[in-house]
Amino acid sequence: MKVTDFIGCIGWIVLFIISSICIPVVGPLIGLVTSLPFLYYSVKLGPYQGLKIAVTSILVTILFAYSVGQKQLVFFVIQFAVLGLTLSIMFEYGFSLAQTVVAATAVMLCMNAGFLILVCMLKDTSVHNMIVSYLQHQIKLTLQAYREMSVPNERVLELQARASSLINIIAIIYPSLMTIGSGLVVLLNIAAAKVLFRLKALRYPDFGPVDRWRAPDSLVWVVIFSGFTLLLTSGWIRSLSLNIFIVTIMIYICHGFAILAFFMNRYKVQTWVKILVYSILAVQQIFLGVLALIGLFDQWIDFRKIQKSDLG
Repeated sequence: MKVTDFIGCIGWIVLFIISSICIPVVGPLIGLVTSLPFLYYSVKLGPYQGLKIAVTSILVTILFAYSVGQKQLVFFVIQFAVLGLTLSIMFEYGFSLAQTVVAATAVMLCMNAGFLILVCMLKDTSVHNMIVSYLQHQIKLTLQAYREMSVPNERVLELQARASSLINIIAIIYPSLMTIGSGLVVLLNIAAAKVLFRLKALRYPDFGPVDRWRAPDSLVWVVIFSGFTLLLTSGWIRSLSLNIFIVTIMIYICHGFAILAFFMNRYKVQTWVKILVYSILAVQQIFLGVLALIGLFDQWIDFRKIQKSDLG
């Protein structure tokens, strides 16, 4: 391991952390690709050297975090270091895009769940109570910010009245939100790695045309089963079914995105039009439901005629 590689990795980490704190709006997005230096050096130097750089960087982070009283930075760097090393292994052995996303998401979920359980044990509380307390604190800060922004008092009181039910809903679906969030972070890092690897002339895995991706046919039974269970049961079984249903719907939204991208690429839609379409989808979430339905019914209709072409 060269000293320059170690300094480069540390420099990237510091840059990402500072950007996530100091740059508004896009700063947090920059912080979400902190796995890139670990992924880059693992692919460039090999898994063993990448692991050495990751461990050394984590040790330096621990010393820095404890010296400035920011202990949460330790888990932040460990999480993205493990993600970067995981992605490098998946890249090395030529796994498909779906396999890479599922495996890396599972690793992130295990780390998040382990960290959450550890914190709950240290604070002698349950996971549910900790999530509720965190949400209550965030809503309190939001209401305070609204008052400072001179938002009408009636509006603030209305939000405060709805806060309790909102907290309960989020606490119930927190596992699915954490799963979806982890998956999106993995996809963001895979996409960012493609740009970085091209700039640095490193080999990027051939995942094939992403716009031809489709969800597994058997997943439709998960949607049907979780949907019926959600309607016919109660208690923890209903909560579990709801979380499974939300995650599978998100997968079909990704399926719908692939279909949309396929036709925009097929008809050579200009880049600015694509940006406009994706922006509308981000603002008007009702269209995400349309994409989920398109992805679901593609199992039978085959909008892109991929199945016929594969057979023929």
